[in-house]
Amino acid sequence: MKNHGATRTAGATRQHAATLGLRAVVMVALAALLAAACSGTEPAQVSTPPPDPAATAEPPAPAPEPPPPAPTPEPPPSADESAAGQAAADAQAAAEAAQEAEELKAEAEQAATEQAEADARAITEAEQAAAEAAQAAAEAAQEAERLAAEAEQAAAEQAEADAERAAAEAEQAAADAQAAAEAAQEAESLAAEVEQAAAEQAEADARAIAEAEQAAAEAEQAAAEAQAAAAAAEEEARRTREEAAAASPPEPPPEPPPPPPEPPPPAGPNDLPTLTVIDVFSGENIVLASFAPTDRPIFVWVWAPH
Repeated sequence: MKNHGATRTAGATRQHAATLGLRAVVMVALAALLAAACSGTEPAQVSTPPPDPAATAEPPAPAPEPPPPAPTPEPPPSADESAAGQAAADAQAAAEAAQEAEELKAEAEQAATEQAEADARAITEAEQAAAEAAQAAAEAAQEAERLAAEAEQAAAEQAEADAERAAAEAEQAAADAQAAAEAAQEAESLAAEVEQAAAEQAEADARAIAEAEQAAAEAEQAAAEAQAAAAAAEEEARRTREEAAAASPPEPPPEPPPPPPEPPPPAGPNDLPTLTVIDVFSGENIVLASFAPTDRPIFVWVWAPH
């Protein structure tokens, strides 16, 4: 029974380590995708409205009031600024993925330590059981020898019936000694199996820790690359702004940003949870999906053509 419990514990730990390794691989894949998204986006094409014909028409006599000036079109957002913002967001996401990989590595190391302690306790218990069985076998053998001596003495001193009864007791004691020896051998076999299971589990834990460390290193490298891309994008955006400022007249002050969107109304008892994002250009809340409550993870893929 102890061997079965140790096997179940080792299996559960191997499954937990495999889950941690899978999560680390997923985080590294996400970090790679985020780093690949640092290539930037194309600027949106904004058409300039034609001049107001009323502004160029000759005033009739008598001279009426001049028409209001045509509104100045707002300049389109800079592509470098958009790329810099996207690169900064990707760098932050890659850093978060690296931190998650470090946490998974720490969890794998803690699980390996706990499993090693449990295996050590199981080995100690198995060795103690083997020692107790060996002691019981020795005591049974000693008792058998004593009974055999008593049987021989009884055969010499008493009648044949007493001698046969003593012989039967001696045979029973010998059978008990043999059973005790078999129990000791079984205990030693169980101890060997527990040691082998502990060694296999230690190897599995070492592999899981190595995979987690590799995933953490890859995530850190992806984060560093994303940060470098973000810094390059910011430098490019700064140079573009300086060149634009030197080549064009000063731009009018930008309009104040739109007010923040109103928060969604509180969910009622019968409402389903929803996944909502905010459009940074229009400030509107966009509901991507709604789903029933569940304890399973939900993955949502958002595809943007630009």
